[in-house]
Amino acid sequence: QTVGGQVIRLHGNNYGTDTPDQPARQPMVWIGSTAGAHPLGWRACEVVAFSHTHIDCVTPPGSGKDLQIMVSVDGQTSAPAAGVGYQRPTLTALAHKDTPLE
Repeated sequence: QTVGGQVIRLHGNNYGTDTPDQPARQPMVWIGSTAGAHPLGWRACEVVAFSHTHIDCVTPPGSGKDLQIMVSVDGQTSAPAAGVGYQRPTLTALAHKDTPLE
């Protein structure tokens, strides 16, 4: 599982706006999947900024590829859209098991 923490920007419409006469409810963003033999479920992506046409959110810790994103605003939820994946593991060194790691 990766630590997450990447800011991603979603583009679309009807995400709401904050105006003094009608404050918007902050959109909610979900990343996950229900497909396959081992569904990952859905994790919240923390919204840090939004406008009517975009949302910036911080990815949660996780793993997987070909994940879907859903946006919910004031009780209305988008259809899942493909879009994100976490970076795959990388191997940077090998050592004998009794060698101290640096």
